[in-house]
Amino acid sequence: MRKVLLIVGLVVAFAVPAAAHAAAGQPPRPSVDCGGSCEGGGGGSSGCWQETWRQDRGFDYFNHIHHYVVAQWCKSNGTITSFAIVEHSCDTSGFVSCTPGPAFLTGGGVGWGWVTFEAHANVGITVPKALGYNLTDVFSGSIAPG
Repeated sequence: MRKVLLIVGLVVAFAVPAAAHAAAGQPPRPSVDCGGSCEGGGGGSSGCWQETWRQDRGFDYFNHIHHYVVAQWCKSNGTITSFAIVEHSCDTSGFVSCTPGPAFLTGGGVGWGWVTFEAHANVGITVPKALGYNLTDVFSGSIAPG
């Protein structure tokens, strides 16, 4: 008996809001937030975001490199309206140096729904020179469509 009352209660709880919308001449609203695609627009998210992409290499206290990029972007109905790399830097520990190089778009961008980019940094060992090396640290990042 308790199960029957529970089922009847749930049916009533879901039927009342749908009946209220139908009485007002409106279809029931979906229970998910789906942006412009629900209203017949282009679909996709709207708003502004910031994210950090990072890459770590080496060993702590010996030759550790923390290379990172901070990007900010805005979208309207899934289309990017602004994109900027606001910080590109390196932190190190140990006997290594790091200097940020170029960071640039490799695809998409303003007017598109997505972005891909690449960031470079110049890395070298500082002590002892006998073990010296120089290299370029490169990593890629992306912002997905939607």
